[in-house]
Amino acid sequence: MSNSFAWLRKIEIIFIPTCLFLTLSFASAYSQKNTEKFKDNRGNGFFHTLNFSVNLNKGNEEYFKYQGDYRIDYNKNNFITYIVGNLEYKEGNNRLITNKGFAHFRFIYNKDKLIEPELFAQIDYNDFIFLKERYLAGAGLRFIITDTYTNDSLHRLSIESGVGAMYEYEKVDDIKKPVTKYIRSTNFLNIRYSFNKSFNFYAVAYYQPYINDFIDYRFLNENRVSFSITKHFAFFVNTILRYDNEPIRDLKKYDLELSNGITITF
Repeated sequence: MSNSFAWLRKIEIIFIPTCLFLTLSFASAYSQKNTEKFKDNRGNGFFHTLNFSVNLNKGNEEYFKYQGDYRIDYNKNNFITYIVGNLEYKEGNNRLITNKGFAHFRFIYNKDKLIEPELFAQIDYNDFIFLKERYLAGAGLRFIITDTYTNDSLHRLSIESGVGAMYEYEKVDDIKKPVTKYIRSTNFLNIRYSFNKSFNFYAVAYYQPYINDFIDYRFLNENRVSFSITKHFAFFVNTILRYDNEPIRDLKKYDLELSNGITITF
């Protein structure tokens, strides 16, 4: 057994259960939506991914909810590019609870190199946090800290970090400051672990301060565990936490969400 395999076994025994505990205890997402979970190196060509879930609850609490996202990406030897979109709607007790969506584009150059320049753009809305519309665009560098395989290719651990800047235009339902135009720093740390292509763990954390006032910052964290059922279907559990140190109006500074569903890949 190689040293790298023994090292990854320690990661599996100690690190992964710890992360799973944290996943079920807290977790994440905000401003620039977390699209790190959509970054994929499946070779060259076009690929599609579809996630969809429906929830119906009757009784003391009655609501209907649907959520879905779709991605198309095109990979070549030296770059990755993809467009991903998401919609979420929830209605309960004769009132609207959730209505949000986004679309995101990203281009990553120098695929599988130690340093990867990237460009991105996004539009989104979220009625629940009074966000009428947001447009952002930016650029940055991502760094591969480690990308380790075992000799039998059953275990893989990859860790990436990134730094960049983005221009952000927001229009919100707020009398005091209905429109803002900021330049924010965007920084992330991304961890992926997979075993035998059937078990996958993923975690990412973002820190996005306004460069003229670091008290105005947003923190994002998302964790996901997925288990493959077949080649094209997988079950996942996802936790999301977003923290905004200066939210608009009387909103709380944090939101926490736990969800599960299926992924279809073709």
